[in-house]
Amino acid sequence: MRFGALSIAAAVAMGMALSATGTGEDPGSASAFWQLPDEAIGARLSPVLLLSRQDVQAELTITAEQAAAVERAIAELLAQASSLRGRSGPDAVAARRAVDEAAQQWIEGNLSADQQARLAQIDLQWQGASALVSRPTIAASLELTEDQQRRIVQTLTQGRAAGEDPLQAHHRMHRDAVSVLSEDQRLRWLAMIGSPFDVVEQRAASEGRVTR
Repeated sequence: MRFGALSIAAAVAMGMALSATGTGEDPGSASAFWQLPDEAIGARLSPVLLLSRQDVQAELTITAEQAAAVERAIAELLAQASSLRGRSGPDAVAARRAVDEAAQQWIEGNLSADQQARLAQIDLQWQGASALVSRPTIAASLELTEDQQRRIVQTLTQGRAAGEDPLQAHHRMHRDAVSVLSEDQRLRWLAMIGSPFDVVEQRAASEGRVTR
């Protein structure tokens, strides 16, 4: 199962604002226990980073051994990407590509086929509506018209409404984007993303509060 995602380096760059959960540390820091924050929902990132979240691990029935392995892998990948920060040129591009390939290889070598398939679905759900227009293979598979893509982009540019938290805005924009699809397109899209994934807000997880 291949995943088309932005580079691990992009997560490091984003991590300058969305730092390691509860630590305020750089995600490339060896001492940081980094978890993909709630605020990153809607971003297209390497799917291996989704595995840093406890809700994703629970959904995939990740074992304790796998959880320990993914924590080590993510720490190593982020550290490698962080070491490339500010570098440019062909060598830096090749090095960033090698980090991404290592992330993909980790997924293929450490997750079962069922876990990989479900992670691919969660990856689409995490990105949400923007996946319809930012991933050419999906737009082509759904046979989206230019007008449909334009209307979906308009939905995305509206941003968050007053009083909405990131998860609420994410689900609203997804509902609005799906309303642009024909019934056949909608069913095909729902088949791609699979059953709904419950995102457990990290700040509310200790209270047992779940947001859909």
